[in-house]
Amino acid sequence: MARKLMLDEINAGKMQVDEAITQLSREKRIDDLGWLAAQILQILETIAQGRSMRSPSTPPSFSAGRWG
Repeated sequence: MARKLMLDEINAGKMQVDEAITQLSREKRIDDLGWLAAQILQILETIAQGRSMRSPSTPPSFSAGRWG
């Protein structure tokens, strides 16, 4: 499965992150594992930046199963 397609499936809730990691590990796709980890870190940084800009009284909004 192509990187972008895998990320799209994770975003759509059709695949869990741990499933993607397991699949990439089984297929020994180390470069793709690194790419997926970088995508996850980028998303976490974006979320953290958004929270630091939000006022403390505003509850965070998070859609389970979605990254984007």
